[in-house]
Amino acid sequence: KHRAPGRRWIALTWRPGRKRRAEAMAEASDAQEAGAGDVARAHAFVGGKVQGVFYRKNAVIQASERGLAGWVRNLRDGRVELAAEGPREQVEDLLRWCRTGPRKAQVDDVEVSWETPEGVSGGFRQLKDG
Repeated sequence: KHRAPGRRWIALTWRPGRKRRAEAMAEASDAQEAGAGDVARAHAFVGGKVQGVFYRKNAVIQASERGLAGWVRNLRDGRVELAAEGPREQVEDLLRWCRTGPRKAQVDDVEVSWETPEGVSGGFRQLKDG
């Protein structure tokens, strides 16, 4: 356990075979500072059976493993929306994963628009439903 100043005790967990979030964020920061590839930002809407199948949770894992920053959330119309920023190759790789998603998902459509990178940092996170 680790105690942050002025905070309650929190348990830090790690799963074998997976990078810790802090490690993934540090690698992403190092890659961006080293100028590894063009920085790109993609905004995507994923349609199909993508809610109730751990799509968002797996998207966070996949994006973090690739060292990307951004977010993912469910939409009221049944789709999932995400924005990912980082090295172009890694963003494109995440979008390839989005076309299949986790095992229980059935992806019918992925709409992608490329946007100007915002220079976001702080890793990839799951937002409240939109």
